[in-house]
Amino acid sequence: VQIQPFSGTRDEYAALSKKQFKARSITLLSESNMFENELTFEYSGEMNGSALHWYAKAVLKPGKVILVTATSTQDQWKEVSGKLKACVEIFEAAGSQPQTQPETRPDGSHNPLSGKRP
Repeated sequence: VQIQPFSGTRDEYAALSKKQFKARSITLLSESNMFENELTFEYSGEMNGSALHWYAKAVLKPGKVILVTATSTQDQWKEVSGKLKACVEIFEAAGSQPQTQPETRPDGSHNPLSGKRP
């Protein structure tokens, strides 16, 4: 997780990110923006001689971006991508998304991986 100073819009952050990917010969595989202040990117490329695959979620807050990134080698991506994406997607910066009711297990406890906070 990184906190980056940034005072632009979501579209400006997306454009800046794409420019940085291109400068590093990184391939953008997908991009989505389900919420006004969030972006997700999936990208792959080589870094320091290793073929890597990344999945990242950027949450824009006033004056900053909170960036959550998961990385694996390209060879491992098929095996680990589901778990890595779930870890990134569960992240919510305070106030970034509408609150939902937590998923309750049969024993009355809450599932922290449901993406729903108590």
